[in-house]
Amino acid sequence: MRLSKNKDLDDLLEEIKNDTTHGADYISNLALKVMIHLASKEYSESDDLMRDMRFYAREIIELRPSMSPLTSKIIELMHRIDPGLSLDEVRSQVKASARIIIRGSDDRLERIVKNLHSETGDIDSVFTHSRSSTVLGVIQGLGAKKCLCTESRPLFEGREMAKMLRDRGVDVTLIVDSAIGMFIDSAELALSGADSVLADGSVVNKVGTKVLALSALDASVPFYTVCDTYKFNLLNYLGKDIELEEHDPEEVADIEGINVRNPYFEVIPSSLIKGVITENGLMTPSTIKDHMSEKIKNVESLLDYGS
Repeated sequence: MRLSKNKDLDDLLEEIKNDTTHGADYISNLALKVMIHLASKEYSESDDLMRDMRFYAREIIELRPSMSPLTSKIIELMHRIDPGLSLDEVRSQVKASARIIIRGSDDRLERIVKNLHSETGDIDSVFTHSRSSTVLGVIQGLGAKKCLCTESRPLFEGREMAKMLRDRGVDVTLIVDSAIGMFIDSAELALSGADSVLADGSVVNKVGTKVLALSALDASVPFYTVCDTYKFNLLNYLGKDIELEEHDPEEVADIEGINVRNPYFEVIPSSLIKGVITENGLMTPSTIKDHMSEKIKNVESLLDYGS
C-alpha cells in the first residue's frame, strides 16, 4: 500500500471514508500512511507539523467511528512522538513509528493464532462471515482444511474472502447470508473479526455477524472473535456513543415507494461470544475494561476526548 507523491491528503481521507470492501486493519494502516505523508510535507517548525497531525488525527477518527483501530493506532503514533525534537527528528520519528505499528501486525497475528489454538486445539473446519485479514491469517495458522463463508451482502466481500482462502489451499463452501443457520453445524468453530470491541466486551462487526453468533450458540458451535487490542474502543470507554455506519441504500435496491436500509455494522453482545482472542490471550469483559483503563490517558491528553 504505497502512496504516490502527488496524492492529495483530501483524496486519502476520502479513501478512508468510503472504503467498504477492506477490513479495519487495512484502513487503519492507511490512516497511518496519511501521517507519513504529512511528515513529508513542507514545514518551517516542528510545532506546525504537530498542529496539523493533531488536526488530521481528529479528522480521521471522525471519518469511521465504528473502526476502533483508527483511534488506537493514531493515538499510539501520537504518543510515540516527542514534540520537543527538531523538525527533522519529528519527521523521522513519525515515519519510523508508523512503520513499526504497521509491521507489528504479523507478530500480533502469530500470537493470536497461538492463543486461539490453546483454547480450541486442532480445528479442521471453520465458519466465518465477511472479510477479515485477521480471520484469514488465523484460519491459515490453525491449518484448517475446510471453511464455510457467507457472501456478505450487499458488496459481497465474503466472495473475496472465499477466493483468498481457496488460493491458500482451503476447501471453501460459499453460501448466501440467510443460510447460516442451515449450514452452521457443518463447522467445528465459528470465527469473526472485529471492527471494534466495546467497553462491556461486546463486539461491533459487519451486519450478519450476530446471526452467525446466534446460530453457533443454537448448534453448540463455539463462536470466537479474533482481533488485536488496537480494536478496543477507547472512546466508548470514555462514554462516547458508538455510531453504526449505514451506506447508500442503492447498494441494496432502488425501488420507488419503498424505504431501503443498508446498515454495515451491528453489535454482537458478549453473551454470544465464547471469548475475544487477542495477542494477549483470551480476554473477558472485565479484562477488556482493565486494558482500556491503562490506555485511556493517551486519548484524553492527546485528543481531548476526556469526559
